[in-house]
Amino acid sequence: SLVKLGTGTGDTQVFGNSGVQELYFGDDITHMSFNTFSNSTKLWKIEFAGVTENFKFPSYTFDNCSALKAFSIPEGITTLPERMFSSCSSLKAVYLPSTLTTINSGSQTHATFANCTNMYFVDKPFTFTGDSDIPAKPDVYYFPSGLTSIASGEVFKQCRSLNKTLVFPVGVKSMSNAWAFEA
Repeated sequence: SLVKLGTGTGDTQVFGNSGVQELYFGDDITHMSFNTFSNSTKLWKIEFAGVTENFKFPSYTFDNCSALKAFSIPEGITTLPERMFSSCSSLKAVYLPSTLTTINSGSQTHATFANCTNMYFVDKPFTFTGDSDIPAKPDVYYFPSGLTSIASGEVFKQCRSLNKTLVFPVGVKSMSNAWAFEA
């Protein structure tokens, strides 16, 4: 059965401000509304078995989910919206799928990972069941080769724990904001 979280017609924060700590989704999720999990400060684990074709995370998906510790973005995702993980202060390891083409789509602050002070990228998908499953931080991280767009804005602002070396693919055409990597 297909899963739809919110209708997209005004439903927001479906799990926002809730006491939910863990969520698991099968591979049949079709839609999420704006800021579905925003301000779920007790949510530390969320897992997607996969996503349906053309599924997109909405803006502010996990904004201020301050207990979220690690996230492996499912293959098939091509775009990360504005403020998807902003202010996820406990977030450490993040896997970006090989299908990713755009970081920071949206029209406002464009702060996809802003204030994720402990975050770094890992090069392999992972299953997270607890702290012992958080992958180690590699010194060098290569962004997915199909990445072509990183919208201007505070994309990685205050991300103080990023990998020592970040390698962007040749196809990235611009990143034009002085605050993109402001620490």
